[in-house]
Amino acid sequence: MDLTSIKAERIIDVRNMPCPRPIHEVQNTIPGLRVNAILEIQVADRGTKTDLRLWCDEMKQEFLGYLERDGYESVFIRRIL
Repeated sequence: MDLTSIKAERIIDVRNMPCPRPIHEVQNTIPGLRVNAILEIQVADRGTKTDLRLWCDEMKQEFLGYLERDGYESVFIRRIL
């Protein structure tokens, strides 16, 4: 999948949030998305990217990958359930 062409239904910016708040933001946002919708999470901490991959495995959501941006990364998750 070419992540550069993904159109996220919603984008959340958690770049300035300390752990574990980014995960809480994702947990609160996912239920408001339709099934198969894509969420883009803008992160500055590489640990958050790893945490999101683990969260997806645990919560049965699809971790699509991430893109390096200028000073941050965009992580993409597809809502499955």
